[in-house]
Amino acid sequence: MSRESILGKLRKNKPVVTSEVSAFDFESGINATEEFIRSVKDVGGNVTGINSIENWGDWIKRSYGIGLNVYSEVASLIGNYLLDKEISNEQLNKIDVAVLEGEFGVAENGAVWVERFAHRSIPFITQHLILTLKGSNIISNMHEAYAELAEYGIPDFGVFISGPSKTADIEQSLVYGAHGPKSLTVVIS
Repeated sequence: MSRESILGKLRKNKPVVTSEVSAFDFESGINATEEFIRSVKDVGGNVTGINSIENWGDWIKRSYGIGLNVYSEVASLIGNYLLDKEISNEQLNKIDVAVLEGEFGVAENGAVWVERFAHRSIPFITQHLILTLKGSNIISNMHEAYAELAEYGIPDFGVFISGPSKTADIEQSLVYGAHGPKSLTVVIS
């Protein structure tokens, strides 16, 4: 086949170009908090309410074990493990439980936007990750999430986190903690 015959067939079968893309119609009437909780559980995470935690220290011991290094960047929970000003890889490797504050959650996929933490690797190197989130900061979908980011500006570094790390590459068996935290718990206030 010649070049001209191929190009002629392509021109003949060219799709019709539309002038405008129609607006996406968001699903209305959903309870964003209920959908968020369901989505977090669907991706292997846990959700609890702040009111169900009477004592953070006891709750962490019951949930994760005794004698762990708990690093926290949430004012209401003081961890037992602090990082020096010059953060080393050795210090980061010793974090068993990290508690960080989420900016907002996304109901459609259970993702939490996190942007404020001392070192970029903290949410990925810890064994167990706890994200705190205000219930009023749960939005419906990623379209709203990116609109939210555009409104106040994307920081130097931020990340959407949805569920614990997992893979099924090895013998098709689901393994948690392969490339990051073994567990993710979202605490909603």
